[in-house]
Amino acid sequence: MSTLTDPGAAEAVGNACRALSPFFLYEPDRPEVREALATWKGSAAALRAEWPFVTEDQAARDFDDIEAGLSTDADDLGLRAEYARLIGGPQHRVAPPWGSVYTDKDGVVFGATTLELRSWLRAHGIASAYGTARAEDHIGALLDLAGYVADHDRELLAEYLEQHVLMWSHHYFAKLIPEARHPLYRGAAQLADDTLEGVRVEFDLHPRVVRFYR
Repeated sequence: MSTLTDPGAAEAVGNACRALSPFFLYEPDRPEVREALATWKGSAAALRAEWPFVTEDQAARDFDDIEAGLSTDADDLGLRAEYARLIGGPQHRVAPPWGSVYTDKDGVVFGATTLELRSWLRAHGIASAYGTARAEDHIGALLDLAGYVADHDRELLAEYLEQHVLMWSHHYFAKLIPEARHPLYRGAAQLADDTLEGVRVEFDLHPRVVRFYR
């Protein structure tokens, strides 16, 4: 049975997470998202055929939505408004993207899961790319960090996913997906959830159990 310490397995997880990260981490008119949209537009058919850890039916559903959403330009006001409504704010967010909002009894950003992840990063000598101004348990940052861990220390990848991602990601996407009105964000969220759950099953990962307050 393949494990996440195998180079090919770690690379597949890292590449998938890194490809999805910009959709959650940045406003759609940011350069990072423009680059991601260009990549997805140019290779959507190949990505659909090769995407790991999802079933054929999941890939068909998720990529149908993503490809429908790719017809929208990054400058489209509706797309920008949808990102703000779902994830970015600054006003009310339908699905706040931080783990501590769901797992901390006070529902705060920079709560327990943020501090736990920050401590884990320090313990393993991993510098956060986001500094102290952004909570590291942002779903987009977590996906991006999975790519980094897969590239630089795959021995830690299973622990990272179990302790800091999978214990809340499915709960989060279950809130985000039904609220998404734009197919790009619905498809990206579905694909992220299906991918992470597929990784959990394929590599027999056991996320730590947390209590959800929201």
